[in-house]
Amino acid sequence: MASGKCNDLVGDTDFIEWQEEEKQFKIPPRGLNIVMGNNHHYWKLFKSENGSEVAKLIQVCWLEVAGCVENARPGTKYQVGFRVAVKPNATGWDECTAIIVAKLGEGGKMIPIGIDLSQYYDKGLVDIPAEPLVVDVPQQASPSERKISFGLYEIKQGNWKRGLEVHYAFVREIGTV
Repeated sequence: MASGKCNDLVGDTDFIEWQEEEKQFKIPPRGLNIVMGNNHHYWKLFKSENGSEVAKLIQVCWLEVAGCVENARPGTKYQVGFRVAVKPNATGWDECTAIIVAKLGEGGKMIPIGIDLSQYYDKGLVDIPAEPLVVDVPQQASPSERKISFGLYEIKQGNWKRGLEVHYAFVREIGTV
């Protein structure tokens, strides 16, 4: 699963799970691409109290957590986001804006939403962004237009960031187009 050439955690699609009750794709850390995710100086994978795997940010200057789901259903609206916790000892988030982006297909337009992660210090598990990031899959979508790509980024500030836990990403059905 890990690339032999770098320290990145390369997402394995075998970990992506469709949850029928929630009507969502759940993408745990091992289903995501996490820059420097295989380097224990920067990220640590651990099991939470409920047994699910969590990616804990030790420290990075360049935050990049991305993934995708294939085969989104045509004629469906999806909300894209992440379930995270910003721990009480988190630092580096006060003066920067993280961005969550999503796009449909290879040539799709990026849909960005800026997010201030410092507002979530010590708030427990939260779904971000608070404002829904919605991707519409047209009824006549070709197979290549049924791929939803997404990511959580903070790459401009250049300061050290700590204390973020990524529990999973989600791509959730919220209606029809």
